[in-house]
Amino acid sequence: MTTVTEHNFARAVAADLQLFAILHDHEPHQEIIRALSTCPFQDQLSLILQKAEGKNALAAFDEAIAELPVPIDDDALDSLASDYACVYLRFTYRASPTESVWFDKDGLERQAPMLDVRNWYRRYGLNVQDWAKRPEDHLVLQLSFLAFLLEKNEEGTLPDLKAAAQFLDQHLLRWIDRFADQLKKAEATPYFVTLAGLTVAYIDEIREHLERLTGLARATSVPAASKNDKAAASKYKEMSPFHPGRGPGW
Repeated sequence: MTTVTEHNFARAVAADLQLFAILHDHEPHQEIIRALSTCPFQDQLSLILQKAEGKNALAAFDEAIAELPVPIDDDALDSLASDYACVYLRFTYRASPTESVWFDKDGLERQAPMLDVRNWYRRYGLNVQDWAKRPEDHLVLQLSFLAFLLEKNEEGTLPDLKAAAQFLDQHLLRWIDRFADQLKKAEATPYFVTLAGLTVAYIDEIREHLERLTGLARATSVPAASKNDKAAASKYKEMSPFHPGRGPGW
């Protein structure tokens, strides 16, 4: 049974995860930069980060925002758009935002981790629209799915804290730090380097909260993703479209 405290935590974190999904979803536009510039980013999050890693990551992200021109001009926006493409579309920095690339020996997309993530979605009656353009194991989709697990949906389903912890251990926490580290090593644009680093710090901190709330210790290793999970997949003949970044936003 989910307590009031757990429900409040889950609702707060779900809103934050949707915000992170939005920031990773597309290049920053004028409204996003304006909103990020109004106050420290911690003030825009529902969960207060307590660990030193989180506080340092917040400070770094705020500094990256402060370095942008005020008001933001077209040249700066064009530069950010180009940098976004380098990170998320062209993989210029060899830092893929999809999980499969990090575990496939040939660095290929749409491999076993993606199929395992797909089965996670199917267990909850979800599927991804136009997965050919954005694989199911993409960072934005994984963040959005975590938010889904933690929010009370329209059908009244309560947050599934244990599932959120397990999904983090089996997927996002296995590779997101490598994504962030590679962007930093490759000296990508500070906005995207610090956003990735902050996302890592946030995910790491909520996993600690989930351990306290559920009793599930963070897994040190997980089995390899299965390429076939027909039993789970066949349970759902009709699935709802999965929309990344749906929820609070600017």
